[in-house]
Amino acid sequence: MVSQPPSPRLVSGGSLVWVEGTSAIRWGFGARVIRRVFGSGVLACAVALVAAPVPSASAGLLRQLSLGTAGASNAVNVGATMGPDRAWVGLVQTVGGVKRLYADFALNGRFGRPVVADRGNPVVNAGLAGSADGGSGGNAVLAWTELVGNVHVLFARSLSSNGTVGPVVQVSAANQDAVFDGADMLVPFDRTHAIAMNDKGAAALCYFDAAGMQSFLATLAPHSNQWATHQMACSDPHIDTAGDVFASVGADANNKFSAAMLIGGQVRTEIIDSNVNPGDEFAVGLGAGGTALALGRDNNQKPLAYLKPNLASSGGWENVGPLDGGLIPSGFSLEDPFAALDAHGNGIVVFRDNNNNNPEGYYRSVVAGTPMGGAVLDHSMSRLRPVVNALGTPFVAYSAADFNSGFLNIFNAGVPGSAVPLAPGLGPYDVPSLTSIAVDAGGDVLVLLSVAGPPQTVAAVFGDFSSPTLRPVVPRRIRAGRRVLLRSGAADAFAEPSNSEIRWNLPSAVRGRRSTTGLSIPVTFRKRGRFRIIVTATDPQGHRTSKTLTVRVS
Repeated sequence: MVSQPPSPRLVSGGSLVWVEGTSAIRWGFGARVIRRVFGSGVLACAVALVAAPVPSASAGLLRQLSLGTAGASNAVNVGATMGPDRAWVGLVQTVGGVKRLYADFALNGRFGRPVVADRGNPVVNAGLAGSADGGSGGNAVLAWTELVGNVHVLFARSLSSNGTVGPVVQVSAANQDAVFDGADMLVPFDRTHAIAMNDKGAAALCYFDAAGMQSFLATLAPHSNQWATHQMACSDPHIDTAGDVFASVGADANNKFSAAMLIGGQVRTEIIDSNVNPGDEFAVGLGAGGTALALGRDNNQKPLAYLKPNLASSGGWENVGPLDGGLIPSGFSLEDPFAALDAHGNGIVVFRDNNNNNPEGYYRSVVAGTPMGGAVLDHSMSRLRPVVNALGTPFVAYSAADFNSGFLNIFNAGVPGSAVPLAPGLGPYDVPSLTSIAVDAGGDVLVLLSVAGPPQTVAAVFGDFSSPTLRPVVPRRIRAGRRVLLRSGAADAFAEPSNSEIRWNLPSAVRGRRSTTGLSIPVTFRKRGRFRIIVTATDPQGHRTSKTLTVRVS
């Protein structure tokens, strides 16, 4: 449902406070609550986890949600991030002929209403990045350029994991004319990421000063709202857990294949391979643990892939190419390579060929930074949009061959699953950019869709693929004929479990119903002995987790 313009009101799940003319914007959903109810007693039971089957992708996709503000038109997403039971989305929309920037926050799969995030001037470009686990420094960061007079100024603000939007901070200097390629407002052409954040809340972004004709990397430390700038080559920033930034790959001043990095706060440039004449299609891959991949092709169209196991080390780069691994037929060349890596350097690289008559998209699994086996993933010209969760499981979203719909493919042990339609029944839409997909650490996913107009709109599709967790607790001593309290903690990465989703199966020796629901239930055992109790949590998508407790009653 399309939301109304920002104004103070109650929203489902909590209250909203919006103070016009200030930086205080807050959704009152409250801090993240994972229901954990523990008694004072000690766990006195044998607990066995009953594993639930891995759900199919179609079983986990929720119905699409329309995003945007009533009265605005031509919405474009500029980024999404997803953490435990919450998500942030950035939207640029046209209001009264002027592009404005909005931020929207979701809790338990439900968005509030978008709020204006810019300062009131026309927005030229914007980008959003975040951390998959919520990060101690905040869940996300939003950056954008506004046209102030005849100069473009770059601003940013933090987006915290409890729904608070932080104050506006100017990133570019007073004498600069900033160009920030967060997302193309008409046709996103996303060979690079313009902004990135690690799981500690540190962030990095690239911009270009058109006045001084220089490129800059700007960095944000955790728990800070002040950006530091570094004049250096920067086009595709990725930041690892240590805070080191892989800023770009490509040709240096001497036309050598090189990498630009910020290591320990110091600018570093390295020659990747002095024997390569770099061409184009460059891309960066960086895992949270520092595993780095430099991708692209040389001036003879030969695909390139180079590995550095630890970006911060003084060691050189290892040639692990050619990137396509022989998958692209002779006579065609590689286009649009992207990589997604976990903390151990495991994940995926994707790319496509430039065959206009029979185009195909490909993947190769990555193990410890080295591309391994792969195959065709998609028969279209669509760019493939990859992310990985904390376990290195790849999720790939892409548009259909006619660019009127889209698919999600979830890998299992390095092998793609079935392509699942993202939004069956929705009108013409596509998966427009790398900013369109985000995944949390456990493997729940958010995909943003560009829905054809007029006016153009944005839809969000959540995927709930993680099962709930349970931590049942019973008192140390249970005596027949006396009432006791059985309790269980419960949590779910996508949405907080409710009382109705926790069910207890009780033996006949327990007074009352054979089955009851709740995180905490009072029961009375009629007699002494050993009894088996099963507690089960089932989320709205049907994912189920059960634990069996054997209790002794004296």
